[in-house]
Amino acid sequence: MFLKHGFSIVTLSTKYSQTNGFIESMVKNFKKHFEKSIDQYPYLIMLILRTTSLENGYSPAELLMCLKLRTNSLMAKKSPMPKIPQADDIRRKELKYGVNQKKYYDKHHRVNPFSRN
Repeated sequence: MFLKHGFSIVTLSTKYSQTNGFIESMVKNFKKHFEKSIDQYPYLIMLILRTTSLENGYSPAELLMCLKLRTNSLMAKKSPMPKIPQADDIRRKELKYGVNQKKYYDKHHRVNPFSRN
């Protein structure tokens, strides 16, 4: 079924928590902010999280709906005309971000290339 639709399954080791570190920090951040705002404005915190830009420069709302959501909070940069994110641009930025992460991780942890004897 997965091959029919072009999906591939990649299993990650559960021994290495850094593989899930980004998601775990996002969940922790969401819970912290949501618990603070549950009495006053629970939907406002959801809107702010959806409009916060990711590393690729687009917010989750832009990636999902191809438009910018309006908020009362201050935004870092405003563009007069919202640009529709192109899938190729996003893939290129994500790949570049992943390559940089790998480079700095390998540099910090002194990973050497595998050599056969």
